Amino acid sequence: MEVHAQLLKRLLTACAAFCAVASTGAFAQVSVIVQGVMTVAPVDADTTTGAFSLNYSLQDPSTTVLVIGTYMDNNGTSGETAAANGIRYNGVLANKTISSARTTLSYWSVLPGSTGTYQLTGTAAAGVTAGETVGYYAWELSNVDLSLGVDEAIISAAGSTTSSVVGSITTTSANRLVTDFYGANKQDNNNVVPAVGPPASITTGATALLLPATSLNTTTGVVAGGAGVTGAAGPYTLGWNGTGTSNSTRELAFAFASPVPEPSSWMLLLGGALILVARRRSMSV
Repeated sequence: MEVHAQLLKRLLTACAAFCAVASTGAFAQVSVIVQGVMTVAPVDADTTTGAFSLNYSLQDPSTTVLVIGTYMDNNGTSGETAAANGIRYNGVLANKTISSARTTLSYWSVLPGSTGTYQLTGTAAAGVTAGETVGYYAWELSNVDLSLGVDEAIISAAGSTTSSVVGSITTTSANRLVTDFYGANKQDNNNVVPAVGPPASITTGATALLLPATSLNTTTGVVAGGAGVTGAAGPYTLGWNGTGTSNSTRELAFAFASPVPEPSSWMLLLGGALILVARRRSMSV
């Protein structure tokens, strides 16, 4: 009888601990590898059709979601046209591409499964200058649950000066990993920084999403990218500040969710064990 009581006590303790973990949502978050600094590469662009090809080296074979942002100069609709025509990685069409003016952001969940160099291909607007420069930024993600949906934001008036108003992304669940990409025309060299600061500096009702900044100029444009993990679901301020003027400044963002473990099966097992112990205890009395 004493053994049953001790077992019951241990099961109750385990149940309480499990429930505490479930209630706090202390589960694994999306993990991310950011591909070095921003890479600048010449586009293999056809001046008639706008077709282009870039090489990207996958770093981690366990990557489950690949995100790539691109910016192409000298055609105001090059990104939107490429998105409409379809952007491919390793020959596979992106799950989703969002775009505005010259800037695109895409993600893939069908990947080669091994490290190595693969092609990013698409067809931008015709009339792109031969050898035009494209800047791109890539994120390799793991522990992503796409069934929980991907939040997105298209900010068509991103910050081109320090006084510009920035936009935001609204997440639909807690602890989302946000990938944020910025493209602009003719801004000062390597002088693009996040427009948001600590939460205390943000207007009441908004929450800052801090973005580690990396930026690098193409010959006539600038690209920047960052990532950050949100707290509770809701709006998060995004934005980049650049010096100089720009006639094509855009910001795009995706927010990805981690898998949420299903506690019901564990609770059923624990509940069944508690009932069994209680029944045996009553029979022995």
